[in-house]
Amino acid sequence: MEEPKLQIAIKLLDFQVSELLVNNSSLFSNKKKENEFEIKIGYKIEYFDVEDKSEIINENRNYTVNFNVLLTDSKKGLTVKLNASALFEAQNKITEEFKNSQFVRTNSPAIAFPYLRSFITTLTSNTGIGQVILPTMNFSQMESEDK
Repeated sequence: MEEPKLQIAIKLLDFQVSELLVNNSSLFSNKKKENEFEIKIGYKIEYFDVEDKSEIINENRNYTVNFNVLLTDSKKGLTVKLNASALFEAQNKITEEFKNSQFVRTNSPAIAFPYLRSFITTLTSNTGIGQVILPTMNFSQMESEDK
């Protein structure tokens, strides 16, 4: 008889933008010109040290997915930089097996990404720089390409 597989349960607790910079050096120019954004997105999963203390953070079960985003449109002199973090809670204590699990490495950023995507769409719409909708991302494919 086979050993039962480890069941991993994670829950998104919070999503926050920690840093935001919008630089639009050509206000009101080329309004009719189509945006030509270059988009760079990076992310990293980080686990808390035992010394980290906060009322929301349980150092044995919480971790973050930290995103950094750079949007540029050199023709319009526009730059948008942001850092955002998603706080997750694991059902059980985080172990090395948990940290190395493909489930965690691919599903955690996939769960948090729609919040990032929505924030950027709302930000760009409301600032008048032209709506940017980030493309969907396949974190499973990114994980396999990193190996």
